[in-house]
Amino acid sequence: EGVWHGTIWKTLNFFFGQRCGFAVPGSHGVDHRDWFATHGDQRIVMNGGWHDAGDLSQGLINTGEAVYAMFALAETLHDQGDDPELLARLINEAKWGLDWLLRVRFDGGYRIGFASHNLWTDGIIGTQDDRSREALNNPNVNYIAAAAEAIAHRVLKDVEPQLAERALRTAEDDWRHAIDGVEGPETWSTPAYMAMPVELAGIGILASLELYEATGRDIYTEKAVELAKTIVDSQERS
Repeated sequence: EGVWHGTIWKTLNFFFGQRCGFAVPGSHGVDHRDWFATHGDQRIVMNGGWHDAGDLSQGLINTGEAVYAMFALAETLHDQGDDPELLARLINEAKWGLDWLLRVRFDGGYRIGFASHNLWTDGIIGTQDDRSREALNNPNVNYIAAAAEAIAHRVLKDVEPQLAERALRTAEDDWRHAIDGVEGPETWSTPAYMAMPVELAGIGILASLELYEATGRDIYTEKAVELAKTIVDSQERS
């Protein structure tokens, strides 16, 4: 029992080393303060979360899936009740990613799905190494965000109710924008940067069921059932 705990610790330490916008001891200071998410004439400094494992890139897809995984594992450890130190460490790292999900977003469902980056910038706004990425309204990205924020609400509601409530409000907003984005309701004929239909349906189901657990509202189970038909219809059964 507990054979995986060492692996979990090592994985969490790896994520800590990949933190963006954070002074990682022995690695780097607070970085990428001149990296922006943009939407029209609005912009947000987008450092935070974690760098991608192969370079310095960042985005909602990787960060959101990691946040979801950490809170899901934290929920399991809480139920087992046998390793409070690891549980606290998991929640701490998950909250670092959650902060990015809640902060780097614009009204109307516009987010940064993925932004490539491969250099350490000087951190001074207005110099030649500044970088920016335009936010998009992407149903896959919004569903991933909604799933991560909804499970964060469930894990945090008894210990950090204000943060949990903010996460739930944002999850419901992201879910709505996944369905009613600028391309029309969950457009299955998607551009190359979006997930394929089955992937989009899958994450939509996950987000919908997490929100049903959080709210008890039938609108979420109805959407999950609707999207489940896409999964079934995609299977070869001949």
